[in-house]
Formats: sequence, C-alpha cells, structure tokens
Amino acid sequence: RLPIFENFNNQIKEKKIIVLCNVMGLNLFRNIGADIDSDYELTLDNCLKMIAIYFRFYSNIPVVIMGETGCGKTSLIKYMSLLLKRNFQHNLIHVKIHGGTSAEEIQARLEEAEELSRKNYQLLEPSLQSKKHIITVLLFFDEANTTEHVGLIKEMMCDLTIHGRPIDLNHGLKMVAAVNPY
Repeated sequence: RLPIFENFNNQIKEKKIIVLCNVMGLNLFRNIGADIDSDYELTLDNCLKMIAIYFRFYSNIPVVIMGETGCGKTSLIKYMSLLLKRNFQHNLIHVKIHGGTSAEEIQARLEEAEELSRKNYQLLEPSLQSKKHIITVLLFFDEANTTEHVGLIKEMMCDLTIHGRPIDLNHGLKMVAAVNPY
C-alpha cells in the first residue's frame, strides 16, 4: 500500500520522506522537518535499502552492508539515523574502524552506545517506551572488516554479547556494520 513503485524517483523529496516515515512508524511533522539533509538524494534504490535495514532491525536480524568504497554506505546510514532521530540530541555512534582499532576501543564505543540508548529512551513519551521495536541509537561500525577484532564485532552483532556479557538492547540500541569487499 506504499507508492514506492509508481514513478517514485520522479516524486518530490517530501513525499519520499513521508513514505519512509510511514514504514518506520515515525510521525513526520513532530520528528523531523520537511528535509533533514538537502544534499542527500532519495532514490528508489536507497529508500528500499533503508526499508530493508529497518525490517531487519525490526526482526532482530544482523545488518551488514557491503559495497565498494564511495558507493554511499555511510551516507545511507547517516541519513537513516536522521530519520530516526526524534527529539534526541544525537542517536548515531559512528565507529570508524581501521587496522589499529583495539578491542578496548570497540568495547568502549559499545558501552557509550548502551548509555546513550538508555538516556534517549528516557526522553521518549511513555506511549513509545512500551513499543517493543523502538530505535533510539544506531551503533555503526564503518569498515568493520579492516580490524583484527572483526570476531568481536561478530560476537556483538550476532551473539548479542561482548566478552560473554549480554548487550543491553532493551532501550532501542541497534547495530549495523559496513564492509568493503576485497
């Protein structure tokens, strides 16, 4: 029932945003302005990718985005985080992974994301807190396959633990990773 295939790319940007907000259960007028990032072009392709990511979050399926350098993986996640921002000061923790990233740094960023999700969750209206699939924070591992600690990221995203400790996912924390193929 969403008009995403009827000349979608020819629609004005505001209509595309409304479609995305309807899918994600967001109140457009209360949560975001008419255009949250005028530099980002919404195409059918990247809207379908955001919808697919959202449904994977909704179903608790790990999300890993793969693509060549410069294809827009990071921009897509940043735009999606702006859509999901609500009244939070910020909701994206962007972890730029590289060969020198340590396990301690990854763990520290996870703990930061857990704390931010609890803080953002408290800012929600009580009616939204009762919803099971609310998203308050996106923890984004950019270029996740460039560290020797990729197993730790796998444990976090697939096993939902870190060094055996369960990750606090009760307050809307979601994780996504982007990788470059070799």
